[in-house]
Amino acid sequence: MPFGKKNAHPHPNKEDEDGYTPLINAVHPCSENDVGWLLESDANPNLESGGLTPVYLAAQEGHTKCLQLLLKHGAEPNQIITPDASAPVYIAASQGHAKCLKILLGNNVDPNIKTGDNETPAYIAAQNGHEECLQLLLKHNANPNLASTDDGITPAYMAAQNGHFKCLKLLLENKANPDQARTDTGSTPVFVAAQNDHFKCLKLLLEHDAKPNQVRTDGVTPMLVAKNYGNTECLKLLQDHLKLKFEEFITMREEKLFKREIQGGTRKTHAKKKKSKKKQNIKYKNKSVKRKNMRKKHKSIKRNNTRKNK
Repeated sequence: MPFGKKNAHPHPNKEDEDGYTPLINAVHPCSENDVGWLLESDANPNLESGGLTPVYLAAQEGHTKCLQLLLKHGAEPNQIITPDASAPVYIAASQGHAKCLKILLGNNVDPNIKTGDNETPAYIAAQNGHEECLQLLLKHNANPNLASTDDGITPAYMAAQNGHFKCLKLLLENKANPDQARTDTGSTPVFVAAQNDHFKCLKLLLEHDAKPNQVRTDGVTPMLVAKNYGNTECLKLLQDHLKLKFEEFITMREEKLFKREIQGGTRKTHAKKKKSKKKQNIKYKNKSVKRKNMRKKHKSIKRNNTRKNK
């Protein structure tokens, strides 16, 4: 519906027969002039219609100019109206609209705000492989380890599951826990990467010290699932990594034993020296006592002789 001063809508907040306000209708195709005119005509930027707010719709469609106009006229960037309780920041991350996301994050939105399904913007960005959006969220202090409370799935898990290498790399560089498991099955990012044959993701996780043999709650290991799914490259990678870790363990163990032997030998040497010194001290002490006794005896004999002469 076109807007202008000559054919202006009689009321900027009145819904049409489909239940949409003029502002929603203007934001949908991103008619910047109409959005600006309606806002200047006191259209409510936070008025919900059709289960949407103008800000949410602009973020969903990637309309940066309309979004900026709405925020400039007092639109609430954190407003949640939709049936799934998702915020504008979530839908922007979901659709990969990095420019809209940047605008929202610059207006003090919560980067960790959850949907009704307990999913965060970082979670959905990692799931869909939107690297730029994920980078923006992490830059604005999004928690890389904040999991869905329903099943404990983290952004790193979603990135590994779907083979989004760049997203996974970003998360791990921002202190994501590579071993954080699902709360329902105990499956880890390593497990799901091995299961879905995402070799690069698996290699990256192992390079960040992820545990290669952490089992699921049913006792299944990443190696077993890789073998069962015929993912030979992932299986070999896990086997080689475990072998390397075992060799490192043996090397470390041998080094510890060697150090103990050296320390033990040093202690024995010190003990011998101490014992030898102690013997010398006793010997010296015995000689000293002997001399004193001899002096005493000599003096006693001398006294006796003197008495006899008298």
